[in-house]
Amino acid sequence: MKKIIFILFFLGLFCNSYAKSDEVLSFAAIANTSNQIVGAKLLKDIYAKLNKKLNIEYLPGARASIESNKGTLAGEVLRIYSYGEHFPNLIRIDPEIYYIEPTAFVKNKNLKIDSWSSLKNYRVGIIRGFLWLDAGVKDVSNVTRVNSIDQLVLMVNLDRIDLFISDKLNGLITLKKLKMGDKIQALPNTSFERIKLYHYIHKKYKYLVPQIIKVVKEMKGSGELEALTIKYRDEVMKN
Repeated sequence: MKKIIFILFFLGLFCNSYAKSDEVLSFAAIANTSNQIVGAKLLKDIYAKLNKKLNIEYLPGARASIESNKGTLAGEVLRIYSYGEHFPNLIRIDPEIYYIEPTAFVKNKNLKIDSWSSLKNYRVGIIRGFLWLDAGVKDVSNVTRVNSIDQLVLMVNLDRIDLFISDKLNGLITLKKLKMGDKIQALPNTSFERIKLYHYIHKKYKYLVPQIIKVVKEMKGSGELEALTIKYRDEVMKN
């Protein structure tokens, strides 16, 4: 009898281990943002080294937060550092895997933008649902929030706002898509620092955290992560 119980226990452990290794994890990515597409590609490479397959669901920012925090999804592809302070069920994977390059996009190239504080003098447009944007414009009185970067491009072109702030990659791709690159441009030498982006995973998958951190550190140390980042950014720009 004891022998049978032992065998059943062993088989239970084996099946559980097999199920974990064979499972497909679904992560949320914010829809209509190019840096999330790049991040999703990077994340698939990271998890592939752990023999894990991923499914990426592109959702509005607010819904991505809800579904990830309650565990319906395994976590989020990319968010800023402070995001984890608002959603205690999500574990931040440190170090970061990607970054944002905040950039001012303008129709009038003579605008003087050299810091977040210099935005006070202008009508500024941003996309809803991004904590880093909300933090950047917290002292700006004239801010318009919309649901898509396409709207921001059109509003600048119609002089309804003076400029919009976006991640550089997202902005350039949108201008290319809308064929507006001859009218609206990214301001060069805008003094915004890069913002690090981190992967977040729900606490029910905490057993994976040490393995993910190890892989990310190895990929960063070898230069593989940076090489893949350049490759995927180029791919997204060309599409």
